[in-house]
Amino acid sequence: MRPSHCTIVPASLHQVPAIRAMQERSLRRLGSHCYSSRQIEAFIGHIGTLDERLIAEGHYFAVMSQQGGVLASGGWSVRAPRYEAGADKVEAGCALVRSVFVAPEAARQGLGSAILGHSEDDARLHGIAMLRLTATHSGLPLYVAHGYQVDRSLEIRLPETDGFACVEMHKRLALPAACLSETSSAARRGQSREVRHAL
Repeated sequence: MRPSHCTIVPASLHQVPAIRAMQERSLRRLGSHCYSSRQIEAFIGHIGTLDERLIAEGHYFAVMSQQGGVLASGGWSVRAPRYEAGADKVEAGCALVRSVFVAPEAARQGLGSAILGHSEDDARLHGIAMLRLTATHSGLPLYVAHGYQVDRSLEIRLPETDGFACVEMHKRLALPAACLSETSSAARRGQSREVRHAL
């Protein structure tokens, strides 16, 4: 299966069970060469693979097969993950890539790149100049291939495990001219820009 045979759509709340089932299946299989089954089950049980608030923001997407199955998912948000202490939202002009997963049966067919590229394009249209993310070790090659730079390694603390090792990364986005003009005008007025949500 190739990306051209799939459709990327905004995720909806009624798709949450199917998206979450795909994500958990993906983490268990594709993440098994980087994490123990105990670590994976602790992550799924205590943190989970999908924060439903992402869907309400309007910038979370699903890759759908011609038969209606969920093959991949991912998007961006101005909200910090619930497991992070501190502010609920990130600084203006910045967003977080969140919950990028590919179904194991559809792995290595370009779907991870497709959903990541779609998310980046959508972020640019909404004036996002910087994307940050927390990558699993199994997802690290995808982000490196797309120009994300490593900031630091960290471990997410989970009960009854040695922690869940991840890598924080970032990527600067080249904004469309219209967004750059709007940003400059806002700066001259001394105003902070707000991210406009898609309708």
